[in-house]
Amino acid sequence: MAQKAQKCNEQELASQNPGILKVILSLLNRYRNGIALLLLILIGSILSPHFLTGDNLLSVGRQASVLALLSLGMTLAMLVGGVDLSVASILGVCGVVSVGLQGQGVSMGIAILVMLVVGVLLGSFNALLITKGRMYPFIATLATMTLYRGFALLYTNGQILRGVSDAYRFFGTGYIWFVPVPVVIMVVVYALAIFFLRSTTFGRNVYAVGGNSEAARLAGINVNRYKGAIFVISGVIAAVAAIIMTARVTVGEPLAGDGLQLDAIAATVIGGTTFAGGIGNAGGTLIGALILGIINNILNLVGVSPYLQYVFRGGIIIVAVLANEFKIRGDN
Repeated sequence: MAQKAQKCNEQELASQNPGILKVILSLLNRYRNGIALLLLILIGSILSPHFLTGDNLLSVGRQASVLALLSLGMTLAMLVGGVDLSVASILGVCGVVSVGLQGQGVSMGIAILVMLVVGVLLGSFNALLITKGRMYPFIATLATMTLYRGFALLYTNGQILRGVSDAYRFFGTGYIWFVPVPVVIMVVVYALAIFFLRSTTFGRNVYAVGGNSEAARLAGINVNRYKGAIFVISGVIAAVAAIIMTARVTVGEPLAGDGLQLDAIAATVIGGTTFAGGIGNAGGTLIGALILGIINNILNLVGVSPYLQYVFRGGIIIVAVLANEFKIRGDN
């Protein structure tokens, strides 16, 4: 009888363990990005004594802020089943316009207002191509990526512009208490994005459009209006990123941000957003951008070749995409 009771207890424990293991694996999968970020911080602290210093961590936040903002615009575009390859070019145009105006004596406030309007106009042109021209977002923004970069080069005649005011530099190099201003701007923009995506009808409809546009249309949602709005918002966010970048480097560079659209896609994918649409969130993208920023910082601190850093980033993107695919298959 005792042996039989022991056997029953062992069978009961065996039947319970798979359930516990499944819960653990589910939690690890759900919070994998946060866990990866903590592991990177641990690895960085082991590899370099300079990593966990306050100055270095604030520097990482400052440097990651531009990428994080561009990645947010990319996330919104991917949530509605598209992609915005023009975000870095919009940054370049807005940056040279702002610096150029200030160099001509225009006040900082007017220059910032104009560059935000430029972001709206360029984002609106993307929206028109996609909604009215019925172009695929990839093709439309691939074309405007080159078009807008050409605008920046024409505006500057291929030259670097100078002339930003001391007050304008505050947005790139200043502090609010001990926190860099770019980090404050990044946190505020992300907080607004998270609120609107999670807690408003607009956010719910964005997910609906990305998840199944036909079903969303039948439910009475104006699909083109939401897609268009997202690309306009992406343009505005790129303009905000341009404020930070030009205020930090204090010049208007027509090629500024060139290639950052690929890093933005990487951060977005690492954060859990998929190209299929309707899956992802702003918080995950922020973690993805910080992961890339910390990786770049660690590689620089330990003296890894810049060429080898491309290999690391490519490998990270592959791993992130595969992880997302496995997660989606597991959920289904």
